[in-house]
Amino acid sequence: MTVLINTYFLIEMILYFIVFDYHWIWLHAKKIYFELILQIIAIYAESLFASSYLLIVEHGIRLCFVVFLLRMLRLLPLITELSYFKIILGTVKKFDNSFFSMILTIYIVFLIFSEIGMFFFEGKITTYSAQTYNYQTPPLFYLMNFNDRAASFLTLFHFMIVNNWFITVDMYCSVTGSLWPRFFFALFWILCVCMMLNLVISFVLEVYSSVVDEVSSDENKNVFINNLKTKFEKNMLDVTIADIVDGLPYEKSEKLR
Repeated sequence: MTVLINTYFLIEMILYFIVFDYHWIWLHAKKIYFELILQIIAIYAESLFASSYLLIVEHGIRLCFVVFLLRMLRLLPLITELSYFKIILGTVKKFDNSFFSMILTIYIVFLIFSEIGMFFFEGKITTYSAQTYNYQTPPLFYLMNFNDRAASFLTLFHFMIVNNWFITVDMYCSVTGSLWPRFFFALFWILCVCMMLNLVISFVLEVYSSVVDEVSSDENKNVFINNLKTKFEKNMLDVTIADIVDGLPYEKSEKLR
């Protein structure tokens, strides 16, 4: 199957180079140069299948998967024609400095609380600590610790999405022998979720609603242009003002009438 797919794209690439010159391809069809690189990788990957060593064959299979995934990028121009993806891409494009400032603020909150957590809880949660004797604590919850920076961020993110947060809080209360970890996690939840994360979500929703209006307006314009083209093709130049008004979206046509 891989050989057939590579052969198809190889024939397409050869036809491009035969029909068009290199200058035109560079200006209008740069994907062919991208396909040339993928063909070289694919030929190298298929050559590895002839090896008798299993590790080399597995490496060739992984390269074939990489080529397949990179070829899927050619579908992106088609996906962007769908209205839902237009809205998503338009929303992402409108993210400005204020959005990234809010994301940076959330990162700073994570950083501060990870420092506090490592100062008070470093080494408290291990595979042999007190939570292992509590049957209500899942076995892998020892990974929710503050023993290093990466684990601290993981623990805080786990708490931010309130994923079994009560188990995490009870675990820290049991290993410290006090109730003050409840205050620590509650303060983090108030600052990160109730304040900063809600601001980010409200910003995204506001941008999303504005992009929806823009995309719907563009679609109405395309409908009007297509209707006008149809009338021109049918009646040639015998198109009246009334025909043009009829081709407009309902709201605009009512205003003109």
